[in-house]
Amino acid sequence: MKTAVVFLGGKKDSSDVFLRKVVGLSSYVVAVDSGAEYLRELNIIPDLLIGDLDSIDPETLNWCLSKKVKVIKFSHDKDETDTELALKELASMGFESVLLLTAMGEREDHFLATLLLLLQFSRTFELKILSERLEIGLVYGYRTLPAVPSETWSIFPLGESIPRVTLKGFKYELNAKKMPFEKPFGVSNIALKNEVEITAEEGKVVYFRWLKRPL
Repeated sequence: MKTAVVFLGGKKDSSDVFLRKVVGLSSYVVAVDSGAEYLRELNIIPDLLIGDLDSIDPETLNWCLSKKVKVIKFSHDKDETDTELALKELASMGFESVLLLTAMGEREDHFLATLLLLLQFSRTFELKILSERLEIGLVYGYRTLPAVPSETWSIFPLGESIPRVTLKGFKYELNAKKMPFEKPFGVSNIALKNEVEITAEEGKVVYFRWLKRPL
């Protein structure tokens, strides 16, 4: 599967070992604005630097330029977030899987904007938000996902329609149960097996998997 990894400008919430391992699983590395700071710390040269470049340190920008990194700069006055622009660029390149790293930080509104991008690109490629302790992804239709027994999973509706949700392999299973937005009963479920099944009919759900065994 053609995979890209994207470093955002959020908090560095994973170890260097983990970040290097994820980069090793990919064929293309993108820095979104100040996300380049983490790559410079790791001495990993990105293939692409993208965004309005309003938050990147000038020394890091010069480092990218000295390494001949491809740079796509946008105006600060735009409707899209830098992350959205990066994902659109990757979509045009035909990637099948995209992993977003360093996505969470002090700006909860920025994280929510990133979370909503799971909806926009749900049929473009497999998109996940990933850290050493947490994996976030979207499910529509039927999915079988790897798990570790006793892992905590939370599952919520996301999108315009109220989904009917079926869960198997969890402590609290569901059978085509409607999951309205105002009833967050999908919080803090427990995986019982090495594989879980999630089905979302007539809508989509987002899952939060608290990783007991990182990559």
